[in-house]
Amino acid sequence: MDISYPFIPKSNAKLKPGHFWPVKLSNGKYACGVVLAVPQGGTYSTRHFYVGLLDWVGDSKPTVDSLDSSRLKLLREGNVHIKTISIHNEAIEGCIDLVKNDLEIELVVECQVYDQYSNVLRGYEVVRKATRQDHETLQTKSTWGYDIITLYANKLLVGDGNSM
Repeated sequence: MDISYPFIPKSNAKLKPGHFWPVKLSNGKYACGVVLAVPQGGTYSTRHFYVGLLDWVGDSKPTVDSLDSSRLKLLREGNVHIKTISIHNEAIEGCIDLVKNDLEIELVVECQVYDQYSNVLRGYEVVRKATRQDHETLQTKSTWGYDIITLYANKLLVGDGNSM
């Protein structure tokens, strides 16, 4: 599938892990969101995907070169709606290699309360049945509203305590 950048996705059909977009910060700089996983059917619609907020900040929008030349890590992860990108008039700007950049989705439990049916997930992938210990030590899967990545970026990268 050939993709011309930038592009504004209307669904998750053309998204793939590593696609990234700019997140405008309150100080005029940019942070970066990155696609970590795209659901393959199931309970998630064609409008959702799993995202990470990178610890990258730049004076201009992120590029493949600016990201590849930085030591990247994931600050936060969550399930988002496709409008998370378009609501701020942004677009997918390119694609980075998640493996080369050592960006791995963290394990989470799918619900807050332990029961015999709860699972440990990596993005949308079920890794195993959850244990009581998993519920004590792992974060709960998070679904974000359209602006949550921007709020996290401002709080964690700018120190804007009014953001959250």
